[in-house]
Amino acid sequence: MSSASSSHSSEQHPPGAPGVSNESDTGPAKGSVVWKKWPSALQGLIALLPAYQAFLRDGDVPGKRAWLKEAILQMMERDFPKDMVQRFGTDKLKAAATSWLNNNRNNVANDVLKALVENDCPDNAKDGCAPLPSKSTGSNDTTRRGKIVDNPLANALRARKVSPMRLWGSKNNARVQERIQATGGKQIGSWSGCVSYIWHNELEEAERSEWVKKAEELSVPDNEQCYVNQFSVTKLLVSLMSDLIGIGPNKIGKSCFTVRLAYRSPDGQLIYEDFSLAEDEKAMSFAHFGGGPAPEEDERWMKWVSTVVDKELRA
Repeated sequence: MSSASSSHSSEQHPPGAPGVSNESDTGPAKGSVVWKKWPSALQGLIALLPAYQAFLRDGDVPGKRAWLKEAILQMMERDFPKDMVQRFGTDKLKAAATSWLNNNRNNVANDVLKALVENDCPDNAKDGCAPLPSKSTGSNDTTRRGKIVDNPLANALRARKVSPMRLWGSKNNARVQERIQATGGKQIGSWSGCVSYIWHNELEEAERSEWVKKAEELSVPDNEQCYVNQFSVTKLLVSLMSDLIGIGPNKIGKSCFTVRLAYRSPDGQLIYEDFSLAEDEKAMSFAHFGGGPAPEEDERWMKWVSTVVDKELRA
């Protein structure tokens, strides 16, 4: 298996050559990239890992290559310090990032994240510092609530592209809700399926193309990111949780999940979703098993959601 240090394609580029920052007056540094010395870059890689693993599970090699090329470039622009790019050059960093993802393809993002927790740089240090020796605090630092760097889901959400179909559904939620009511669908778990049906069967290709373009060009103010995350959270949870089922060092054994989630869309509507996961991908979902939950249970769930999910949309 190739490592970052085995890639030499960019090391001989003269200053200013393609793949090397024009601001550097020397060639890229020799030797491998030590990711622990660049915490923001390492966090960017960890954020990409769940999506990379999803492509591997699907066996979509062409899709993985196209996604990886774009995702790494976006990550480098967003997460790699300027002096890091100047030091190593873009070609070498792209090769090193690809090798890192491949070498960690069987790891859980939260396990990889321990590299930051156990060998972290001081809070006031800059990227490029040497990691401090490991130290034990006597507590599990990775479980502290509210520390985003400890949350692989939050990091993974940042790396996922906006779904054009779900973006359309969010902006046309009234039409989706009307269809759900007209077809007698259940409020819980019907939203995604209804959006998918309208998208594939009722929208013209030209309209779908416009929403694809909107999704690609979407720029998100800080506080609005939460609504973009709604487009990806269900698929991300399915991807991450399904990977835990089974026998292996990074799994939890023979197991299953049934999950209900709800969130308030930008127009104030409550969206209810659910999914079930088992080792057998063809297994019946809990929502349909034994006739499904009783109507009273669904009503109790929705009533609880309405009491705990704040109606205030803006922070």
